[in-house]
Amino acid sequence: MQIKNLTEMFRPVDNTDNRSQKNKAGRSDRDDSSAVAGGDRVSLSRAAQQYKLVQQTARNSPDVRAEMVGQIKGQVANGTYELNSRKTAEKMMEQEFALWNENT
Repeated sequence: MQIKNLTEMFRPVDNTDNRSQKNKAGRSDRDDSSAVAGGDRVSLSRAAQQYKLVQQTARNSPDVRAEMVGQIKGQVANGTYELNSRKTAEKMMEQEFALWNENT
C-alpha cells in the first residue's frame, strides 16, 4: 500500500488570495445591491422583537445608578450606612429562584 501526497492534505491553508480572486470573479458580473434574489424575507417573532428592545434599552442605560451610589457613599462617609444582611440574602435568593424558574 502506498500513500502519496500525504503532505498536501495537511499543509496549512494559505490560498486566501485565490479565494478572494474567485469570489471577485464570480461577483463581477452581478451588482452587489441585488445580493438577495427572489425577494427573500425574514420576520422576527414577537419574543425576538421584545428581546431586541430589551437589549437596546440595556445598552442605552448607564451601568451605575449614580444617584444611589452617591447616597450610599454619603452614608458610608457619615457612618450611618446600615447593611441588613437578611434582606440582602433574601434578594439574592429571589434572583436565584427567578433564574432557576426561567431555565426550567
